[in-house]
Amino acid sequence: MNDYIEVKTSVENPEYPTRVRIIGFDGTFEHAGDYSAPRYDFSVQVEVRYNKVVNGKEENLITCTFWTTEDHSTFSYEDDDLDDDSVDDWFWEGLSEDLSFHDLECLENLDLYALDVPACEEDAGYQDMEDYLTKAFDKCLGDHYEDYEYQCTKLFEQRPEHKPIEKELTFEKGVCRTVWSLEGVDFERDYEDDIKAAFYVSCCLYIQDEMLFCAEFKTEMDYLMTAAPHDLHHQIVKKVEKTDFQELVSAEDESGVCNSFERYAEIMQENDSFEEYIADYFKNEYNYDEYEDVEVTLGDLAEKWEKDYENI
Repeated sequence: MNDYIEVKTSVENPEYPTRVRIIGFDGTFEHAGDYSAPRYDFSVQVEVRYNKVVNGKEENLITCTFWTTEDHSTFSYEDDDLDDDSVDDWFWEGLSEDLSFHDLECLENLDLYALDVPACEEDAGYQDMEDYLTKAFDKCLGDHYEDYEYQCTKLFEQRPEHKPIEKELTFEKGVCRTVWSLEGVDFERDYEDDIKAAFYVSCCLYIQDEMLFCAEFKTEMDYLMTAAPHDLHHQIVKKVEKTDFQELVSAEDESGVCNSFERYAEIMQENDSFEEYIADYFKNEYNYDEYEDVEVTLGDLAEKWEKDYENI
């Protein structure tokens, strides 16, 4: 008798195959009674390996094991003299040839990728892996399984390489140029598979091609999309690429903040720091993350105006 039975499963995505095998069983042959035929009570132990193809080789992401719920097969009275070993061999041989013989063909549908189990920890978001696995097993196996155990590997926990988000918006007004850019994203998934995202953005103001300031901040977390639990960052990048900048961030022309030395002088008469004034402006005008700072970098033009203002 072989040590295990390999189950032929369907694979929706060859890069993330699920391998299923029956690794053991527990069976008891009950001999005939006064009013009952002989019967064999059994359950099987199943191992499910969710893999990822890396450099042409399958590497494991998650391994699950569980026992199927107890079932039975009824024998004829003529078979009552069979011994336990013979019945065990009969059961294992029949299972090897045809899972449906023991109503276990549902194991052939265990494709965890197709059943929306994330292939990396990041894609799981704030949901527990038990939620995904239980939903997958319930959908595929119904009541044919008992509680399972699972273990995630370092490959599953590893953060995948990401395509950088590159998006820019420019406003031209007279001698002023406002340049907005997206420089990163944070995201989280809720229990409805809705994705909320916060963006790291920068806004730089140039006057006659000299930088006056650059303000960098993180927006508040807000709804972005509903997404499948695979390649989540890639899905977000695609969504961002095809979404208008101002739908993501309420970016505006900022030449009115300070467009001349005269305006700079007015600001400095009422404020101790030009940097603090700019930071407060963006805090008041945009939905920034209150737990993060607005970082302001002054350009060469601001340094020049600072010296001119000190000499007034």
